Amino acid sequence: MRKVILYCLVNMLSMTIPAQVVKEHSFDDQASVNIQIVRLETAGQKICVVNRIDSITYECNFYNSDYSEYKTVTIDLDPLIGISGYYSLSLSVYYISESTFDLDSDIDILCQLAYYDNNDELYAQVLVFNQNGTVLFASDIDNSNAFLINSSIANGSVLSSLVNTEAGTKMILDVYYINEGKYSFDVYDIPGSVATRINTLVAAAESENFLSAYPVPANDIVNVDYQLTGNEQTAEIEITDQQGRTLQTIRVDRNKGSIKIPVRNFSNGIYFYKLHTKRGAPRTAKVLIVN
Repeated sequence: MRKVILYCLVNMLSMTIPAQVVKEHSFDDQASVNIQIVRLETAGQKICVVNRIDSITYECNFYNSDYSEYKTVTIDLDPLIGISGYYSLSLSVYYISESTFDLDSDIDILCQLAYYDNNDELYAQVLVFNQNGTVLFASDIDNSNAFLINSSIANGSVLSSLVNTEAGTKMILDVYYINEGKYSFDVYDIPGSVATRINTLVAAAESENFLSAYPVPANDIVNVDYQLTGNEQTAEIEITDQQGRTLQTIRVDRNKGSIKIPVRNFSNGIYFYKLHTKRGAPRTAKVLIVN
């Protein structure tokens, strides 16, 4: 009898205790490049979903914690493209702030733009967009390739391109001057300041495997950027289709790098790029192929 009563009590409890993990919301990721929860200096915490609308247009959609719409920042890259024939264009959002790049309360977005011409020559530019879509800062795409940087020096303070110093906030870019054929670290003075946690976040990211595949959608070449955890030097990048079938396996023998993978013979659809290493969590990137 006691067993029956105990069973009934357990059964009643299981029916009355609510589920602890509940799905609140879904964002359609068919065009999405990234999602981040950011804390703006004045407006507070927001959800930012970055969508690629077409080959030259991105939208950064900001939502409140209740998923209501807050603001949308539209980025049109067409005026910024330096050549008429290009491919594999990609835009990566690096940092979002209200008061780092100027002193008003508008949202500003720091981005890395990259693309190639028909001769496989790289064009790279660092950009800061205001929330109305105007450009607050643009590196000189006609004469240089500019890159945001990361550093892993354990006792250093420059763990990313943005850093607070005793002499104010600085932005440091890794620049190659094409006409002069020389490299340079260029330091810019920034009117505001960066969040104190940015260095911690970048340092944590560098201790993990990293994988990025772009553009989305792709129709000719997929660029795969990767970085391996710690001092690992070897890994495999596996390409699979939606059915889980392995189409190609590429071995890499450097701690970090970028490779180009031809996809012009792939059928239309979604493909997965998986980074496998001996250490660190595996990483997967998703690319839509449209030929």
